[in-house]
Amino acid sequence: LFTPEIEKWVYEFFKFATEKEIEWGKYVTQNQILGLNDYLIDRYIKYLSNLRLTQIGYKPLYPDITDNPMKWIDQFRTINDTKTDFFQAKPQTYAKRSELKW
Repeated sequence: LFTPEIEKWVYEFFKFATEKEIEWGKYVTQNQILGLNDYLIDRYIKYLSNLRLTQIGYKPLYPDITDNPMKWIDQFRTINDTKTDFFQAKPQTYAKRSELKW
């Protein structure tokens, strides 16, 4: 299944997709979001590319990027990963009611 031709195609595809995603990320943010600059976007998307490649059994495309440069974003990326039993979960989305006294 993992022939040299397929491996070459996978790396070319990931490289192309990573470059396009970086371009898009930089275009969307315009380097105007505090704490999210072009450098971080570049590194984070390359980190994700490496992560996906290793998950399917390939070596990283960007071996110099080994750590997540935006660890703070993980809490948003994995927000739906926690599963709970509907009947035992406590609702967290309800606001407490307060009375206004005029």
